[in-house]
Amino acid sequence: MEIRLLDLDAPEGCQRFGAESKQALARRVLHQTVRVSTRGTDGYDRALARVELRRLDVGGWMVRNGYAWSTGFHDKPGPYAKLERQARVQRAGLWATPGALEPRSFRKRFGRCQ
Repeated sequence: MEIRLLDLDAPEGCQRFGAESKQALARRVLHQTVRVSTRGTDGYDRALARVELRRLDVGGWMVRNGYAWSTGFHDKPGPYAKLERQARVQRAGLWATPGALEPRSFRKRFGRCQ
């Protein structure tokens, strides 16, 4: 089963910092016991879920360490907005260099990675 983490958007695989984001997530959870709480599926038939590793929210960890953006809905900040601000201030991960392009904007401009 493929999972899409709720409330965040990580760089596309072919996008700058995409590979680093994917590798960080793999290093964090691969071969670990995690708790997955699903909330339906998306248009690509992926499970929409929150993932916890030893009671820590993996999505929050991704955003806090600069591996993903927090996503909101209808102009409301997402639950990870504060963590994203901290990552930006500390220039963590994808915030270390200027010009980070949100994946949504990247997909609109260049399409999905093949």
